[in-house]
Amino acid sequence: MASQTTAEETCIWIRRLISLPISRGCRRNLIFPGIDSTSFAESRRKDLEAPTGTNRLAYEAIQALVKKQTELLNANVMAIQEAAQHIHGADPTEVLVKQG
Repeated sequence: MASQTTAEETCIWIRRLISLPISRGCRRNLIFPGIDSTSFAESRRKDLEAPTGTNRLAYEAIQALVKKQTELLNANVMAIQEAAQHIHGADPTEVLVKQG
């Protein structure tokens, strides 16, 4: 059974943590009474995974949109090039008659 920590004990532990040199090794092995470090770390991991997954989905959607827009742009450019080839050197009246 985990023991309850008082606010004073928590403050003492926080002061100890703050006073440690900035070294991951020192802070990694700290044990705080009343805190399950495994579940705490797991919840923080899940907090980071949620936006990461959302960002990945948004990125994939943007890639699909860009791909579709590129396909449409290429199709329009091809149509313009084809139209320009038909018009080049031809009498505009003849081109209109053929299209119409």
